[in-house]
Amino acid sequence: IDKGTDLAVLKIDANTSQFVAVTLGDSNKIKVGQLVIAIGNPFSQSFSVTTGIISARERIIPSQNAQFSIPSVIQTDTAMNPGNSGGPLLDRFGHVIGINTQIMSHGGSNVGIGFAVPVAIAKKVVPSLISHGYHAYSFLGIAGLTLRPDVAKINELPNNTRGVLVVDIIK
Repeated sequence: IDKGTDLAVLKIDANTSQFVAVTLGDSNKIKVGQLVIAIGNPFSQSFSVTTGIISARERIIPSQNAQFSIPSVIQTDTAMNPGNSGGPLLDRFGHVIGINTQIMSHGGSNVGIGFAVPVAIAKKVVPSLISHGYHAYSFLGIAGLTLRPDVAKINELPNNTRGVLVVDIIK
């Protein structure tokens, strides 16, 4: 399990000839407006399929299970609800471009903003999980914010100051 990306690897002891592998796509080539298909089990309703488009790329969302954020996430308007997590986000050719992870909702149900971890991240994390049981991340050890002009002014810094404001040092 990698809590930082909400990805996991399962070992299944079964005859592998019973399974057909999906084709992994290239999430680096996706475009806003592109048609996508989400597969999952929303509200325990098995084998559910919804369609939509990619609404945005390169979103950063907080990890539900770790202290870090998940970078480069795909935003989609496909109807995702509790139970879609872990299902594939497919392009129109049936290639996996993401793994459904969470929705943005104040009421717990879909309001048109779902997120998927790009398959490019999964291609880095999954082999590490298989070989080591974990994925190691580089870590700077700070919590910071982008230094916006209003924050620079409050801190009596020159108007053109850019960078990161260190808010906390993390053990």
